[in-house]
Amino acid sequence: MLNTFILLSILFIIHETTVVIDPSKIDKQIKEISNNIKVGYFNPNDRPFMIFNLFYFIWTIVGLFTNYWIIFIGLILVGLFSSFFSKKTESPISRIRIRRLDSTMCILLLTLLLIIHQF
Repeated sequence: MLNTFILLSILFIIHETTVVIDPSKIDKQIKEISNNIKVGYFNPNDRPFMIFNLFYFIWTIVGLFTNYWIIFIGLILVGLFSSFFSKKTESPISRIRIRRLDSTMCILLLTLLLIIHQF
């Protein structure tokens, strides 16, 4: 069961890799969703993105209850810092750099999780 749980990290590594490759796409999508929510509009096309990120968040929280809790704390802290600094900056270039750094650090942590678990 734990093997399956840890294997899900491969899915998240793929996601984080796409963010490293094109962070402006994710930044634009997050900005649009945020603006839509502020005005009370929910675009059904955003549902898969929102569900995936919710699943990623829940997976990370559940991971706190495993032997690898320190890695999951790292993932949460990286996400919190990224969110905090992304909201503080108005410059799209700075937000893109923050997102790329966030994703790179998450890839490293998720890869470390796979290495430590050693299927």
